[in-house]
Amino acid sequence: VEGHSGKEVLVTMKPHSSYRKDHSSRSKAGLRRIPNNALSFEVTESNNKVRIEGNRNTRTDFLIKVPQKFALVLHTHHNGDVKVSNVAGEIEVNSHHGGIWLDQISGSVIADTHHGEISAKFDAVDVGQPMAFSTYHGDVDITFPSNVVGTTKIKTEKGDIFTDFDIEMSIRKKEEPSRRGGVTKIFGGWLYGDLGKGGPEFMFNTYHGDVILRKK
Repeated sequence: VEGHSGKEVLVTMKPHSSYRKDHSSRSKAGLRRIPNNALSFEVTESNNKVRIEGNRNTRTDFLIKVPQKFALVLHTHHNGDVKVSNVAGEIEVNSHHGGIWLDQISGSVIADTHHGEISAKFDAVDVGQPMAFSTYHGDVDITFPSNVVGTTKIKTEKGDIFTDFDIEMSIRKKEEPSRRGGVTKIFGGWLYGDLGKGGPEFMFNTYHGDVILRKK
């Protein structure tokens, strides 16, 4: 997804002819197989909201150009990466098997994947908006403006935490009464720290990977 100076949403689609290559030699009674590369998609607009949906059975790359000030909700699943550049607004991305790369963005982000890196480079951040970045296999690498304000909540089970911000991390335990016999549970594993004077929560979570917070 790319931001552009126009007011229209422009969509270009490219099917992958190799998506069904495992069946390229299959035949029925000596008949020749013709590859089925037909595109199946739907684009709708209502009340200034544009919805784009592709066929889940065929791998298709979408290049989508949107006005620079635009809110995005993006989902992909089967080995699909998501890349966004030059967009200002609320961005929500879910990519189960793929990386998430956000460049020259402004606003707030909720990003979640299972297999893939998350990288985001902010030109500006919405004041007072919480954000979350979560993956299982991959680094979480985020670049913020030097004057960003927020409270970080970070966890990585098998990786390290790196930053050039002047930030002190601490463990804050959370106690909750159990439903059985009034036993108190204490939850840990998260590190907290304030960027600037602190503010909305910025959550960074990975299992097999590092968390990297960079200052722009």
